Amino acid sequence: MGSPGKSRQPVDSESSPHETELLRAIVDCSADLIIAKDTNLRLRFCNRAFRELVKKGSAELLGRLESEAGWPASRGQTAETE
Repeated sequence: MGSPGKSRQPVDSESSPHETELLRAIVDCSADLIIAKDTNLRLRFCNRAFRELVKKGSAELLGRLESEAGWPASRGQTAETE
């Protein structure tokens, strides 16, 4: 047995398509709101709970900024004010 807190095998940075789909299915079934943004703050992933909250589909959300998608900016981000 390995030491507590240490992985016995190195993490593979390449995932198989099956592993990617499995992870996507698990995250999509979560009741937690889960999103991922790229370095330009454009939405790259959102799970079902998030889509249901904002009442929009993936096609309406993915690739957009929060302001373009119609929901309030996240905490820690600033909005332009007059």
